[in-house]
Amino acid sequence: ARFIDRVYRLAYYDEMNFHEDINDSDLAARQAVHRTIERVTQGLERWSFNTSVAALMELVNTISKWSRSEHGAERTTLDEAIDTVLRLLAPMTPHITAELWESRHPGEVSVHLTPWPVADAALLVRETETMVVQVNGKVRARVDVEVDISEDAASELALALPAIRAAVGDRVPQRVIARPPRLVNIVL
Repeated sequence: ARFIDRVYRLAYYDEMNFHEDINDSDLAARQAVHRTIERVTQGLERWSFNTSVAALMELVNTISKWSRSEHGAERTTLDEAIDTVLRLLAPMTPHITAELWESRHPGEVSVHLTPWPVADAALLVRETETMVVQVNGKVRARVDVEVDISEDAASELALALPAIRAAVGDRVPQRVIARPPRLVNIVL
């Protein structure tokens, strides 16, 4: 109920800030929208509704933070994001999405008759990824790395981080398990 309430407030521009020109935060929001389109589409094709809803919840959080930030959101980008949320949510919550769509697009065709959104492949590409660094399975640091970082480079970077040096101390790691670009686990 709280999630649907948040979608409802989002559709009616509750407490949002707007700006005129598209900037980096708008691009990041568009990327999040298109990644969510991909995740929800795959989830529905696998009959995995829970992962689809989780992806939509993440997207609604992202849109809310972005549109309520100090800098705000560019209006057409925000409209695209909200409309996409309504289209993706329509199979799971048909009544509320139909009502919200009608209030946003009076006199137009129903949300259930609009085409399913298609993710833009160019917006799915990530240049960096957040790599988690663990010591004995406990998260000690996070660092942004290139998506094509090698295992050796990821291991070196992880061992050079101040938080990791402090956690390792003068002990010699028995193993360094690197699964770039997402994870490095240092076993003492």
